[in-house]
Amino acid sequence: MNARLEHDSEHLQFRQVVRDFVRDKITPVHEDWEQASCLDRSLFTEAGKLGMLGFPVPEEYGGPDVDDFRYNAIVIDEVNRAGNAAAGIAFSLQNDVVLPYLTEMTTPEQKARWLPGVVSGETVLGIAMTEPGTGSDLTGTRMSMKVSSLVSCACMPIFSRLRPREKPGVPASTTSRVNPLCGSSEVRVATTNRSPFWPLEMNVLEPLTT
Repeated sequence: MNARLEHDSEHLQFRQVVRDFVRDKITPVHEDWEQASCLDRSLFTEAGKLGMLGFPVPEEYGGPDVDDFRYNAIVIDEVNRAGNAAAGIAFSLQNDVVLPYLTEMTTPEQKARWLPGVVSGETVLGIAMTEPGTGSDLTGTRMSMKVSSLVSCACMPIFSRLRPREKPGVPASTTSRVNPLCGSSEVRVATTNRSPFWPLEMNVLEPLTT
């Protein structure tokens, strides 16, 4: 049984674009990124120029408005085929993991503010979900959140990243601790940055260990 997705001529042309991009823009500097334990931002901006980011983003926000996951699969397939796992993870986070939160759970004002940069690569998306003793195994998390409406604030959660940790596997996919700069256990979210799917009274999220 052939488990590969069927592709038409447009998919094949796009595959060649991605393959050329990997050959010219990633493979020559991949080892440098591994040594630096960090991907260069040009990875995203150059990919954005070729239409490799934000496929489902509507045209009004600068996206191609393409609801076809085969394009996502082609990007990951070609990047990983060349052995560039860190870049593959980065593109998957940008296109597949984090982007749906912005396309499906934001207001039109938030979409206009964030999505154009995601498509161009000027905005790099990331996600952090962990707790002590869990690592990247999200099924092992035991924390929950309680909602407090006592404080209304206009600040973004700000974190500082500590020195990347040495690790085997995919060094260019950075692993490091993050510390809240405000020194508080509360995460405060500005009104303009809240999802309309959150309860209206949700102003402060306080960690609650169970």
